[in-house]
Amino acid sequence: MSVPPPSPADGRHRRLPFAHLNLRRNPFGELPLEDWPALTVLDVDRLLATLRSPPRCVQLLGDKGRGKTTHLLLLRARLAPEAPYVHFPEDAPAPPVPEGEPILFLDETQRLSRRQRARLFAETLRRGAALAIGTHEDHRAELTRAGLPVESHHVGDCSPGRLEAIIASRIEAARRGPGELPRVGEAAVARLVDRFGDDVRGATFHLYEVFQTLTEIGDVEV
Repeated sequence: MSVPPPSPADGRHRRLPFAHLNLRRNPFGELPLEDWPALTVLDVDRLLATLRSPPRCVQLLGDKGRGKTTHLLLLRARLAPEAPYVHFPEDAPAPPVPEGEPILFLDETQRLSRRQRARLFAETLRRGAALAIGTHEDHRAELTRAGLPVESHHVGDCSPGRLEAIIASRIEAARRGPGELPRVGEAAVARLVDRFGDDVRGATFHLYEVFQTLTEIGDVEV
């Protein structure tokens, strides 16, 4: 005999994580890397055009939480989903960089030594390959010495409109079913921008804590 789905008033329904908000999960929790591109709100067409004309390097510059990784992963998803993505950790040995690839996506390249970067940039030019890097430090002088053409893009736009779009996409992606969802309106977004500036990661971490305590669907206070 089939069992009907629980109604909103059913205790079984209420025990489902975030079901009372019509969500499958907290929209602002950590996402697998492969899910990032689908939830980004970025225009990367100009950067894609640069990478399609190797040998070239696209350098994404910005502080932590400003969107370097998001840009890199969106470029990769749009241009070469199977291309290697390598993240260099802060407190561990650098993983090896794959050799012979037509394009590489490298994150946190400021953690490589100058010698490692010089070898990497020279090899990219020699093979006529393309390179997209995310970094806190400007490597333009090093890239120029290596003879590798570079386009730099400073990451960190956090206008209220862009942040509102990011928040809306994260909430929609966590939707459980038809109906209303919690709303982070213009006034709340403006307060987030006032508090966190261009730190998108800081703003979304704060929203994670807020959504952990929400008890009903409505306008979200931050």
